[in-house]
Amino acid sequence: MGFDTLIMGMRDSDKLRQLFDIPEDETIMAVIALGYRKDEPVQPRHRQLEDVLKFF
Repeated sequence: MGFDTLIMGMRDSDKLRQLFDIPEDETIMAVIALGYRKDEPVQPRHRQLEDVLKFF
């Protein structure tokens, strides 16, 4: 179907329970957005290993 997803992690679980009528005995683990992307994502340039890693 061409959907894209984005796992956003935990949000305001009390508000989610209220909005979606989720019972208290169910655990909310994450929020996953589902839809169509507006633009193609731009992948950032990778940094050189020497810029992020140091051996002592």
